[in-house]
Amino acid sequence: MGILKKGKRLFLLIAMVVAAAQAYALPNKCLTKAEAQAITFQWTDAAGVKHNATLADRATDPRHIIALLKEAYTNAKVPGIWQSAYNSSGERENDAYYGQIQYKNGTKSGTVTAWNITSAPKPTNEGYSLFLMTIKDSYAGSYGIEYTDMTYTNLVNYFNDVIESAQLLTDGWRTDNTTEPGMAFSVSGEVSRFFFLSKGKARDNKQTAAEYGAKPFYRMFEEFSPYDSQATGTTITDFYASLLAGDRYPVEHDCNTIIGRKHYFLMDGNSAKTRYNVNGLTFVIPDKRLAYFTVSGRNKGATTDGRCDVFGTTTTTAFANYNPSHAPTMFLYAINLQADAQVLSESDHTYTVNLKWTSTDKNADQTFYIYRVVDGKVEDTPINSEPLHNVYSWSETVEQQTSGVTYTYVVRGRPDLAQFTNVTSNTSSVIIPGYDPQERLVLAISNNYESEYDFDAQCNRYANYIVLNNGVGTTVTSDFLQVGSKFEFHRYEQGSDTPDKIVATAQITALTSSSCSYQVTYNYQDGADNSKYPATTGNFSIASNKEVQFGNFTICDQFSASTASNSHAPKYTYQVSLESAKPFIDLDGSSTTKVYSNISEVNIYKVDYSSPALTMTTEQADADTDVFNLIPLDDSLPFTFAAYNDRNVLNYILTCDGETTGIYAQNTNDGKYAVHNIDSEEKQSADAVTLIDALPEAYDNFSYMPLIETYRNDGSANRNSYGSTITPIKCPSVDVTVVNKVRSNDTFDNDKGRYYRADLQITPNLPSGTSNYCVRVWRICDKAMESQSRYQYRLNQAVPVYEDKEGEDDYLLDGDNMVFGAENTKTGESLTAKFVVRLYAISDTPSDASAKRLAPSAPIVYVGQKTIDVTFDNSVKTAIEEVKNDAPVVSRTYYNLVGQGATKPWSGVNIIIDTHSDGSTTSTKAVY
Repeated sequence: MGILKKGKRLFLLIAMVVAAAQAYALPNKCLTKAEAQAITFQWTDAAGVKHNATLADRATDPRHIIALLKEAYTNAKVPGIWQSAYNSSGERENDAYYGQIQYKNGTKSGTVTAWNITSAPKPTNEGYSLFLMTIKDSYAGSYGIEYTDMTYTNLVNYFNDVIESAQLLTDGWRTDNTTEPGMAFSVSGEVSRFFFLSKGKARDNKQTAAEYGAKPFYRMFEEFSPYDSQATGTTITDFYASLLAGDRYPVEHDCNTIIGRKHYFLMDGNSAKTRYNVNGLTFVIPDKRLAYFTVSGRNKGATTDGRCDVFGTTTTTAFANYNPSHAPTMFLYAINLQADAQVLSESDHTYTVNLKWTSTDKNADQTFYIYRVVDGKVEDTPINSEPLHNVYSWSETVEQQTSGVTYTYVVRGRPDLAQFTNVTSNTSSVIIPGYDPQERLVLAISNNYESEYDFDAQCNRYANYIVLNNGVGTTVTSDFLQVGSKFEFHRYEQGSDTPDKIVATAQITALTSSSCSYQVTYNYQDGADNSKYPATTGNFSIASNKEVQFGNFTICDQFSASTASNSHAPKYTYQVSLESAKPFIDLDGSSTTKVYSNISEVNIYKVDYSSPALTMTTEQADADTDVFNLIPLDDSLPFTFAAYNDRNVLNYILTCDGETTGIYAQNTNDGKYAVHNIDSEEKQSADAVTLIDALPEAYDNFSYMPLIETYRNDGSANRNSYGSTITPIKCPSVDVTVVNKVRSNDTFDNDKGRYYRADLQITPNLPSGTSNYCVRVWRICDKAMESQSRYQYRLNQAVPVYEDKEGEDDYLLDGDNMVFGAENTKTGESLTAKFVVRLYAISDTPSDASAKRLAPSAPIVYVGQKTIDVTFDNSVKTAIEEVKNDAPVVSRTYYNLVGQGATKPWSGVNIIIDTHSDGSTTSTKAVY
């Protein structure tokens, strides 16, 4: 069984509208927080102490949880559903059950007294009372209690092992009554594993058999499960990142035992304990989830009218799917913010800060507010004077200051009609370098920026040489220096929340009228090579006018940035500051002892890559059964990335496992690139460069990394390189061999058709770190035909003729499912059938190819495919082993292996009895 099924990446507009007039009322009531606080009850702890509580309180003690849910079920003031189905005319029907929960088991003796509810009134108001139930991290997902064991004590123990808390969700709101009437509720806080309960059982057939395991909420609550299967022991893993990306998840059915079957929601796996902030998580309960729908094989054990397990039916199954067109859904509202800063005016020393953001709700009207973050705390007042309605960008002008400044922002917002509080985006920062308004530290900062890519360590290793000379009009004189004065070299990492790093300090150790001595110390040097450092001690000469002569003074900044985690910044900025021996007087009359030089910037070139389309989730792999509606596949695995057209970039080179593939784009110095692919073909491109590679046919694990070679800023022929994010790719393949092929000697349907069978040997080739998830085989034949009704299913060539999820090392396909009929009657005429073999390989561990995701990833399914043509001609042997006709045949009967006779062949092995004109019979064996 797979992971949680994804709905369309689309959010319905959540709207608070007055219910339209209808022939019947809609369940439009839920409790406000004040109303829930007004409903009080008592519960008794393990020591016998009584506690007063309200329905709005979060319950964590198992006895409190039981009392809370019992109060909700038995109190008529608490809304619940009144009817549990719709008929085929769209009218609501079937009164929902409210009544005795103390009942006798139908198959075993004994009275179950867990809840001890002898009666419960119908709710005064029809509506929804939804509970958020969180699961303990320690719970392993066992089945729990059976009916005969469901005493109050055992239920307390069960909840003590399983349930962390129960919380009534209040202040829900009606969704759009035209497109999808229902009720929406918002969730807040941090959760890891959870599910939802709603008052009133939506589907109930009075089934009392005990074979389904623990049912602690039996007949009381609707238990929302994302599964449409009763398979046990399967967890729903890792959907938090997809929720952040905008996925909307359907909830498939009302589960009888959502705890015991582990059909609850998990953020990142059954054993993980990571808790995620879910402010903005919204759960929508459509009224029409119970509507009539055609079964069409969807519901196991469904009633014939499609309303699975309606209250009052006599079916013994308790499996209840919602109408698939109106299933409850869950989505997470989130905002993703990016910020950058650009020089607006060098002369005016101003920068423009640009903010851009997106939300996971693509359609709803939304309003946003922008806030600064100061010392890690979001300010109380937004920057924007007016709310930003359906606006997703904003900018402001900021002035440089005499020291570097980091501006950090967040955006808060929500859909206009949602009831949850504003959601806060990620923080995003820009760094504005400092400067000296009187330009008393004007330095000519030249540079030599180097980088080498370490493929094994998956990081760029930078060695940036910062070279200082005297700028025009410099006023750095010996008057500002004394022993202890220091020049500090700042590295700003654009796009990082980290303040500037002082990577090197040159401190004055001695001073005379003609020279001064210095000593250099380094910080933040990651992966440094000592041989690259210039001398750390030396002297500056002092001219007769007291001006300090820097004379190509050089420091080397060495650090690393990971490509595996995509942590290298888009730009690094260098600046030098001086702590002076005497104060400088600023333009405003204030004094300062620290001034900043001009700046130098290093652009880092990164490229966007497109990961191959040959990966799936397990849910997608399970649904990938229509050969005519599949992801387009090749026998090779393409990988592409788009690059920048930039005059500073010399080459883009695509590397695979540390070896250049021979695919590159070379700067032609005319604004274009000559793109060479593996076939040495060349083309000119005036747009963004796109490189495409195809992996070798051999299966293995591959790691792609686009390598970028740039000119050095000094204009020399030397160049540096920057590796973009590494993308691991697993490429499974499958070997397919035709070990035998036969055709029938006889024809059918007035000599228009003949039967064929191809026996295939299939051997999966699995990359390391993966295991076999599934093998499927499709057969496609343009001339396929059948004469008997029982064989007509073979004509549906969109479905596989073979599927196996046992994970075997190899397969021999020679059974009846490989037999098919086709048009071919003429002697010597050939027939060709195509076989598509698809191998699904699942990662044994979570993928490391998702560095940009905000949560650990679910297992990824990698897909390999082989397509072969099998030709049947006159040389193909027939399936008839022996024929002896001493006299003409007057009749023929085909017997299958269970002895059934027919005048036409059976699918598979046939025993053929021929009756001759002399009364004798002969028998032969054939495969059809």
